[in-house]
Amino acid sequence: MTSSKIQQSLNLIADPEDEAVQSHLKALQNELEELHDEGYLFQPEIYSEDECVKLANSLNAKIQQISASLVRACCGSPGNLSSMSKSKISADDLLQIQTIRPLIGKLAVEFFLDSPSSQHTGSSDNRKYMYIIRCAIQTTLAALCGEIINAWSFNKEENKMLSSIYNSLRNQFDNSALTGTWRSLTRSQSKIPEYHHLKPAAIRSYIAETAKVLVLSGYISWNLDDTQGIIQEYFEEEFADLYNYCFRLDRVTGESIQAFDTEVYRPEPGEAYEHASMYNMDSSTKSSNSSSSTTKIAFSCRLGLLKIGTIKPENGGSEPEDEILLKAGIQFASLLSDFETAIP
Repeated sequence: MTSSKIQQSLNLIADPEDEAVQSHLKALQNELEELHDEGYLFQPEIYSEDECVKLANSLNAKIQQISASLVRACCGSPGNLSSMSKSKISADDLLQIQTIRPLIGKLAVEFFLDSPSSQHTGSSDNRKYMYIIRCAIQTTLAALCGEIINAWSFNKEENKMLSSIYNSLRNQFDNSALTGTWRSLTRSQSKIPEYHHLKPAAIRSYIAETAKVLVLSGYISWNLDDTQGIIQEYFEEEFADLYNYCFRLDRVTGESIQAFDTEVYRPEPGEAYEHASMYNMDSSTKSSNSSSSTTKIAFSCRLGLLKIGTIKPENGGSEPEDEILLKAGIQFASLLSDFETAIP
């Protein structure tokens, strides 16, 4: 990769009239050229894929732990739900809650709003309804963490510019070492330094969005402002830790760890999972079985996964069992569908 080719690619995207953009890109270009001259671009990744996966699993576990703790603390036990009437949501709160649709989906919002209090009278239904609330919170936190980690920059315009440059480099030059180094440099210059500064805003976002889910569920007696205050009082440190987990994973994410891919067995007939929703179209890696196998589906293990079971080896073999992992959003949608179907 020559410096002229690097400059040619950058010029395709950069605005020649924007001095700040040109200065920023020039600094990145100089670093790329120095690293290229030293042969650094072709050295192995500093962090292994296993290390990145461990960090991702730690983040997933933290999301699950916070979600379960929030439901236990705010909603109590399943038995408590049967003795409570569903709280009415004020018009002002409802207007704010509607903004959560991009995170959990329109179907979920309608499910919670249309769910009558008389519907949840049995212990089994109450337990499942609380689990649905937990999955909604988990889906929300997974989406928020994903937005933080996937961004190139916390500045909207810079994020758009850096993303365009990356796509240009990737399309023109089949060189993962170059694009991986570009990813690392842009994160270190444009994003990582802002993590500490933006931490309070991220924590407020975690609190605000999870409060919306809890109020939307109808089984807490507080309004939206009170719910946010209670969550902040008891869970602010937990959300600070969650943000730190995002920071650690973001720092080590390189080109070869663009997505975490795995294989899961196709759901049983009748289960509501679509192939399109199980596969991450943004991933550059595809399983060798994705086109030929009839028993497996390849998809990207994004944030917020739940382990819902295992597949035992065939013919009593001694091979390790395969974990069945589903995106939080997929399992959440399935729970909503199953719960509504079971209601007479």
